[in-house]
Amino acid sequence: EDDEDEEEDTACRICGAATDEDALLLCDGRGGRCNAAYHYYCVGLSTVPEGDWYCPPCCKSRAELAAATAAAAAPQADTGDVGEARSAAAPSRTVASVK
Repeated sequence: EDDEDEEEDTACRICGAATDEDALLLCDGRGGRCNAAYHYYCVGLSTVPEGDWYCPPCCKSRAELAAATAAAAAPQADTGDVGEARSAAAPSRTVASVK
């Protein structure tokens, strides 16, 4: 039974095969707890990459986290400044009355 569990853990999440173990990548996401297996060629890579590798779901999570962190760290513009910048950049739409 342990062999079956191990095979399930190391089966590629795309093709489902647990063969070609030298081509399997294990995700380093979630602090090394993800460990999802993917063949490098199933995720569009030409070789096994060096260093940390993140599976598609972890890449998406990391990108979302980075975007949220960047948005939170960005300085918030004062609404008065924004309005002034918009009015200065926008053409005047005042219509002169004809007498």
